[in-house]
Amino acid sequence: MKPLNRQLLTLLTCVCLGAGVSSVTALPDDRNQPINVSADRAIKNNKKGITIYEGNVLITQGSIRVSGDKVSIYDDNGTVSKMIAEGQPAKFKQKPYLDSGDMIANGHTIEYDVSQETLLLKEKALLQQDGRTTNSNKIAYDMKTEIVNAGDNTGRVIMVLEPKSNQQK
Repeated sequence: MKPLNRQLLTLLTCVCLGAGVSSVTALPDDRNQPINVSADRAIKNNKKGITIYEGNVLITQGSIRVSGDKVSIYDDNGTVSKMIAEGQPAKFKQKPYLDSGDMIANGHTIEYDVSQETLLLKEKALLQQDGRTTNSNKIAYDMKTEIVNAGDNTGRVIMVLEPKSNQQK
């Protein structure tokens, strides 16, 4: 695909997704809830500020759910700054509002920057919310600004935009 066509596709994708995806800022108390982790194994390196969990990893914090075969949690002076989940697929789920459905994100790798409130989904990436689905090899999602950037040079972006009438059935 020519560079101009790729830029146009990326811009169109962002415009369509920005118009169709409602805000996914966390429920107000998600960030104030304790982080609960369960896994088969854990290795903590205090000097590097990283804990690696392996085997059926499930992490919860309020409405947020992160799961995968392996999850690395980065600690910055007592505060979780980033989580990287790996799996076939790794999963991220969050309920943005009390009266909304869940936002669901999958990928072989999910990088969740807690402090910046961003998700980076890699390899077989999927983002679903409010009847809208985006599939791509790579999806970057800024939860504060509601900007989605989907696609890379390895594949196409596939979007399904359900009409409102189909969403309420």
